[in-house]
Amino acid sequence: MFSPREFPGLSPRNFLILVFAAVLLSCLCPRQAAFAQSPDQWTRQTSRNVYPEPALPALPAAGGRITDLTFGTEIMRVTDERDGNLNGTFYPHWPTFNADSTRLLVKRYQTGDAVYDFNPETFTLGSSYTFPRLPDNGVVITESAIWSTTDPDTLYIMGWAGPKLWAFNARSRQYSLVHDFSRDAGFASGDYLWQMSMSADCNTFAFTHKNGSYETIGYTVYRRGTDSVLLNVVSRDEDEVRIDKTGRYLVLYRSTLDASGNECVIVDLETGGRNGLKPGAPDYAPGHGDLGTGIMVAWDNDNNQFLRRDLSNPHQTTTTLDMGRDWMNQHLSMLGGDESWALVSFFSYRGGGLEPGLFHDEVLLARTDGSGQVRRLLQHRSKAQDYWAMPRASMSYDGRFVAFSSNWGGANRTDLFVARINSTPAATPTPTPTPTP
Repeated sequence: MFSPREFPGLSPRNFLILVFAAVLLSCLCPRQAAFAQSPDQWTRQTSRNVYPEPALPALPAAGGRITDLTFGTEIMRVTDERDGNLNGTFYPHWPTFNADSTRLLVKRYQTGDAVYDFNPETFTLGSSYTFPRLPDNGVVITESAIWSTTDPDTLYIMGWAGPKLWAFNARSRQYSLVHDFSRDAGFASGDYLWQMSMSADCNTFAFTHKNGSYETIGYTVYRRGTDSVLLNVVSRDEDEVRIDKTGRYLVLYRSTLDASGNECVIVDLETGGRNGLKPGAPDYAPGHGDLGTGIMVAWDNDNNQFLRRDLSNPHQTTTTLDMGRDWMNQHLSMLGGDESWALVSFFSYRGGGLEPGLFHDEVLLARTDGSGQVRRLLQHRSKAQDYWAMPRASMSYDGRFVAFSSNWGGANRTDLFVARINSTPAATPTPTPTPTP
């Protein structure tokens, strides 16, 4: 701040006016450095030190921004009390951000799930709208809706009124039918599709197939380029199926072990080959995780670590992140185009894991090459007592943003937040010498 000695010609009254004007300008004028990490915060992002959470910052209204006090990442609040008490993301492998990060898909349980405009350059929130009914008068299933990876206007989505895949144009707010599965063999009246996954070229889709009583009756794989059903398998043994980004590998997550003791089966859709993975050594069948381009990164429930494996040879693994004896709940997202990093959210649950510890209640990036490198982004401040208060952090396709849910210190509400990932730390300013009087 100024010293009176620097302005010998000013009267005391005019000096006070100058100081007041400088303070006012510093409050009103936006500064780029306000959301850049300091060198110390940048160092913290790559360290293995334990950082207890500081005092809980007060939240702004939706659209307002705060800075993570530990790691320096800028965070925007997307929803608030006007949107109801249950908001956030859907799951780490379902994208919140569209192809160019100009729109958000937002869970708003009480006021209606919505699409928001978002400016990725200015980090500002725009207007929003809820989904119109489908042309068949059905209601959309927004959980597992997937943004196109190339067209920022297109969202692939399903509905409750029948087994149909739709393309929603977020600009015109119109739907177009991609495929009606009720016309295919094996589908009955009242059936619907659930838990969609999609290849990176938006050509291959996989679904759980459920009946009108909400029971799982099988799984389906569809190829959009040929408008054909590749697989329609009747089975009640799979809890979920997912297609990788190449569209070649289908991963079956079983609810019970098969006759060979496999908990997970990887199907090569080109060759028909199948690789089964058993719990425990030597396979360590995957827990929470995500699929990339011919790869999987998922939790090893036996050894408290994330493992990477190639889907063409899934029995060989590389440790991505080892947590040793400090067991925490976790999710992982591989939505970003740079698969050398995976987005991980660690979280406490119903009181377990609330004590300070390495990565406790944090969202971070972990290298997938086995180096063990991390980049810690933020403390999400959610103290989960139920599923929807888990952060379930997801990455934008371009890798610039993170979306996560938080009840912000254990409040009786959950909101959606988005964070901007800085690529470089703020430069240390060069001190300016004090002018000689």
